[in-house]
Amino acid sequence: MLNALAGVETQHDAGMAREQDIRDLATAQVLFNELMRQYPGHQWGVEVNGESGHVVIRLSYSRGADTKPSKYGVVLHLHNLQDHDGMVKKLRWAGGELLERFDLPRSGLTDATKALAMRHGLDTSNPDQ
Repeated sequence: MLNALAGVETQHDAGMAREQDIRDLATAQVLFNELMRQYPGHQWGVEVNGESGHVVIRLSYSRGADTKPSKYGVVLHLHNLQDHDGMVKKLRWAGGELLERFDLPRSGLTDATKALAMRHGLDTSNPDQ
């Protein structure tokens, strides 16, 4: 089962309890909001799987309306995100790491930044990505 909300995703086996999906969506939304606060405008994707205890942070740029998550991401462990200060520090590192991988500025998203993302291989509308 896959749930999506504003760049936020959770994945579980079909038999997982709905309560876990709700917790994961809430966690993903908090993480997404913090990434947007630290690195505004970038097209973040956040996947949370509370069952396995991990989070995947991705950048997802596309040329059209068909945005898919990039295959490149940073994996974080939920137990490292329990306290607010630790969460902020880990998200700052993960977001900054992804932006640096694609040589993108940490400042807010602009048309120039999006064009740069495309030139540096972050076009997630391309099936070869």
